[in-house]
Amino acid sequence: MSEEKKAGKTVGGRALVGLLVAVLIISIISVILAGLTLRAVRGVTKATHEVSSAVKDVASAIATVGKSIEAIGKSLEKLGAATGELREAISTLEKRVGELEKRVAAPPPAKPAVTLIVVGPWAGKEMEAFLPVLREFEKRNPGIKVEYRIMRAEDLGKVLPAQFKAKTCIGDVIIMAWPWFVEKAAKEGHLLDLSDVVDPKDFLPGTCIVVGGRVYGAPVTGVLKPGFWYRKSVFAKHGLKPPKTYEEFKSLVAKLKEIYGPGKAIATGDGVGWPCSDITEHFLIYFGGKKLWDDLIAGKVDWTKDSRIRKAFTELASLLKAGYFSEPADWTIRLKEWWGGKFGIYFMGSWIIGMVDKPEDLGIIPLPDIEAVTGGADLVFVPKYTKHPEEAKRLAAWIVSAEGQKIHAIHSGRVPTNVKVPAEALPPATRALVEAIKGKAILPDLDDTIGGKFQRVFWDQLKRFWVHPEEMEDVLAKIQEAYAETVGGKG
Repeated sequence: MSEEKKAGKTVGGRALVGLLVAVLIISIISVILAGLTLRAVRGVTKATHEVSSAVKDVASAIATVGKSIEAIGKSLEKLGAATGELREAISTLEKRVGELEKRVAAPPPAKPAVTLIVVGPWAGKEMEAFLPVLREFEKRNPGIKVEYRIMRAEDLGKVLPAQFKAKTCIGDVIIMAWPWFVEKAAKEGHLLDLSDVVDPKDFLPGTCIVVGGRVYGAPVTGVLKPGFWYRKSVFAKHGLKPPKTYEEFKSLVAKLKEIYGPGKAIATGDGVGWPCSDITEHFLIYFGGKKLWDDLIAGKVDWTKDSRIRKAFTELASLLKAGYFSEPADWTIRLKEWWGGKFGIYFMGSWIIGMVDKPEDLGIIPLPDIEAVTGGADLVFVPKYTKHPEEAKRLAAWIVSAEGQKIHAIHSGRVPTNVKVPAEALPPATRALVEAIKGKAILPDLDDTIGGKFQRVFWDQLKRFWVHPEEMEDVLAKIQEAYAETVGGKG
């Protein structure tokens, strides 16, 4: 065999052996892989079983969670419903709390309003000047209403005694100009004690009504009866000047008669007689002085014999006969006529300051060198028979207080009697009046002080005297008769 064949056989044999070896190796690997695969399959099967079991567990858990979620949902629904109910309850509670807060914050229910009736003498512009005092009181006392009714002293003097006897009264607070009447009513036990709301030290000396050391009447703003009023513009137009002597006064009224005509130099007011009494008292003071006043009030004179009284009446009769005075007519009408230029001068109280449209044009002529003028104040008192004693006393105290009098003085031109009212609070015309009578004494109104039958007869006889001055003697005799009766027993 050739070498090539031997070589070929060797190579083939070797290839066969390699192939067998390869097959063997592959088989071994296959066996190994088969073993491994079986194990893997067994592992996978086991794992699959475990996964399946886990999935079942998860499914069961999911089912359980689903049920829980469903239960939670139902619980949430119940919670939502409960929350709504709670909100409604809270809202209701908040409303109730709000109502309670309002009740707590609000003042207690107001008591039924008390209505007080004030009876006073002022009408027209005088009333309009007083009403602001009452309106301010109402603002400060919301539970009290005030009604104002008009009745003058001469009418009250007739009505009140009968009412007091019946233990009743037409008003809760009365304002009256007669001190003697108020004092008498206090002594008879018809008035309430005002000592706890009024201090006499707050007023001009002697102006309160004090009986047994207790206060029963207190003065409102006062008035002065200072003399004859004139218009500055009219005097300037006619070149007239206020007189400095009594002779100049007579010359002045003669000149005014020439300008205005007979019976128009001096306007004479009338009501029930008091305007004539104011003029007469001015002449009595001029010719008799303060000493005559003291004697008259003390009941020491005889009107038919006293030289001072006769002198005053004689001078008045002379002026009346000369045609200087007008006949008496309603004083408010005379005021309008005088202010409108129908008369020369006019004797009236200081209250007219609040009744004319240009008070700065007012001038005053007291009889020259007179040592005093009359003045006074209406008095406030509270009847014992009021149904509202505490409220009535509070109102009376307010009317006479410094604040109350300040309001009244500003609107009326009246003069405060409460010493706590500052002078700078007064209107210019009122301050000018006070300056004009500076140094003169202020004497009480004579007929208001004596009162009773004397006052009534005094008024009536003076109206007669104004029309028939030639009847002076009989006029004085009638006055003396009433005077003697009154000062001997106060009417």
